[in-house]
Amino acid sequence: AIFDHPMVPLQEIPEGEGSSFLKVEPSVPGKFRWMGTRTLTFTPSGRFPYGTEVKVTVPAGTVSLDGYSLKQDFAWTFRTITPEVVSHIPGDGGQWVRLDSPVRLVFNQAVEESPAKRFLVLTEISPEGRTDELDFSLSRLTSQEIKEEKLESVADNILVLNPSNRLRPDCTYTVTAKAGLPGREGALGL
Repeated sequence: AIFDHPMVPLQEIPEGEGSSFLKVEPSVPGKFRWMGTRTLTFTPSGRFPYGTEVKVTVPAGTVSLDGYSLKQDFAWTFRTITPEVVSHIPGDGGQWVRLDSPVRLVFNQAVEESPAKRFLVLTEISPEGRTDELDFSLSRLTSQEIKEEKLESVADNILVLNPSNRLRPDCTYTVTAKAGLPGREGALGL
């Protein structure tokens, strides 16, 4: 936060010290630090949770060194990274895909099967142009797949979509991830 008036006397920059009048919601552990007389920084100890709107407030009544008082709260918000599909197998426009192939969806963060299923749609388009939604289940990679493919660090980010019935030749299939698909953390979805 950069103020238009000096808020603290000029001093050496102390590590991790600073006023805590800045209110951060949701509350996360971290350190406040003055950078000069007018700039207050907050550095979280870890990271903010994904999929979260963070609100920062300078409360009314905050007083500068020269006596100016903030008449009302000054607040702003920002959002952390929301879920997003970053890759998928088979790829877009893939041809000659095996009819018993599962679909892998790779997200930018951990997702859970049960909540995600409500936001995923598997559609079959026949050669005649008829469109049908298909039933499917979601699962995780097996421990053997994770180990063989060295996916330990991202295994929670991968969902495997398994069609309930064998796919049909000469059809086109589309997987749609709808807005609102939640991640494991935070309330904000895709």
